[in-house]
Amino acid sequence: MRKIHILFCLSFLLIFGCLEDEGNYDYEDIKEPKWYTDQPISVYATEHDMMKLRGREAFRWETDSVQREKEVRYEWRLNDVVISTEADIDLPADSVIKWANMTELCGAGKYLRGSFTVIDKEYETHFMKLVSFFITPYRGAGDWFVLVEKENQGECYFVKRTYNRDEAKDEFELQDSFGDVNGMSISGKPKFLGYTRTAKNVGPMGSITIMTDEVAYEVDAATFELRSDMKDLFEGGAPADFAPIARVDAWEADRGTGLCTFLANEDGKLYRRQLSKNNLGGMFINTPYELDEKGYKITGFGTRLYGFTSIPCWDEKNNRVIMIAFVSKQAGSGWRDPSYLAVSLMPLKSNNSLTDCPPVWGFENGTNVLNMGYMKSVMLSFTTSVYMYSVIYNDAAGKTWCGEFMVNPMDGSLVQSAPGMPPFSPGGDSRVIECPVQISDDALILTSCTAYNTKANNQVVYTEGNNVNYLLISDGYASKPMITDFPEKITYIGYGTSQTGMIDRYNLLVVGGENGTLKFYDITERDRPTCVKTMNFEGKITMAKEMATGVVGVDEY
Repeated sequence: MRKIHILFCLSFLLIFGCLEDEGNYDYEDIKEPKWYTDQPISVYATEHDMMKLRGREAFRWETDSVQREKEVRYEWRLNDVVISTEADIDLPADSVIKWANMTELCGAGKYLRGSFTVIDKEYETHFMKLVSFFITPYRGAGDWFVLVEKENQGECYFVKRTYNRDEAKDEFELQDSFGDVNGMSISGKPKFLGYTRTAKNVGPMGSITIMTDEVAYEVDAATFELRSDMKDLFEGGAPADFAPIARVDAWEADRGTGLCTFLANEDGKLYRRQLSKNNLGGMFINTPYELDEKGYKITGFGTRLYGFTSIPCWDEKNNRVIMIAFVSKQAGSGWRDPSYLAVSLMPLKSNNSLTDCPPVWGFENGTNVLNMGYMKSVMLSFTTSVYMYSVIYNDAAGKTWCGEFMVNPMDGSLVQSAPGMPPFSPGGDSRVIECPVQISDDALILTSCTAYNTKANNQVVYTEGNNVNYLLISDGYASKPMITDFPEKITYIGYGTSQTGMIDRYNLLVVGGENGTLKFYDITERDRPTCVKTMNFEGKITMAKEMATGVVGVDEY
């Protein structure tokens, strides 16, 4: 017992002795760096290019910076590997990829986590900052693929787009071709070139589809390497009459379903493939869609917005517009339950309430539809939205008409007008206007549904021989000239939608001709376009496609 008392007293004295702090400590200022932001450092690099590491731009010293620099060292880490001990340095991206043992580069919207650390040499104190490394394949956003026909054979070329910071301008340079990369030619007369940025089952930057009258190739957009012949992607084998001439895809990140792919066959039949979530699995069904007792013949698709907006198609057999419709079906009742989409072919339905609408449910015989495309979404009520589309066509008498029509995507019924919910959803009306000019049956027409460029979504661009003009929708489709000095008949026109350097979304127009001329125009001022690059290929420019990766709310051409 006596021992317990003694221990208690000693403990009491020890506790209160510790409380008598005389303050005789030496405090050292750790001189930590002051970071400019709480966000991670972003490092962007492209395969085969230089990676610029700029650590000093992320912080400042509040003490003598010259002296402090002598007292610290630096580390950049990626995949737990030190890739540099310099604060500011340029490194070959290919070397970093090798050092960090990267097996896959970053696709659109993807990044790798790393760190930048300032280390005190004396105390080994670490001041770490997270780093987001965006290391993308050599072929990426803003680059172009060009399909050329020469003597009934095809070749596909890759054009690199870069931004010259010294001269503050975009530059375009021909790099290589499908033949160079794959050591083989593309047999047959070219029919179609498509880019699907969300086809991650093919490559991190999506896929390129090349179709001729003999082959249909699916190509890795990041490497330009042939991945498959589309005839080998059918469950049970491709149909005997398989000869695809167009492709369109639908996908949206926040849905619990994968990529939907549709193929238009030369005979007008339509085939479909549905991938699972994360774009896994899935083969094409080798039996075509069925519609109604009238049947159908679809050989192409109208333009559309990214996501699951209905896709307009021209039924040549019955002179009518048909929609590839997506109907959302919620599984369960939880907010996080995935949405599954039922896909169907949906003819449009007329009704007695229509007073001014193009006859999309059934045009007169001899009508030639030149272009169809999504325009915008309009709220009909608090619970229902309708889609507005444009249709430009020549009637049997040769007159050109510009129509706008609104569709209920749930049942295909047409709506005359919708009030909208300003300012979030402006209203709209179905209407049809005789075009002030005659547009030829072989003209190329470019429409847009983008919300990013008000000029683009208020104009219809069309070709007339070797000229490019545009129709001003808000002014009764009045026609204005845009390009009047193209050297040959125009065989391709297309917008650039990726923001790269000086040219913003939809301010780039690419024009190709029958003798191989390809021109890139800055159309920021549409009445005074500026040619920023001219290229010449051997053969006719059939189509060109931009790698518009990571862009939402824009057209999927």
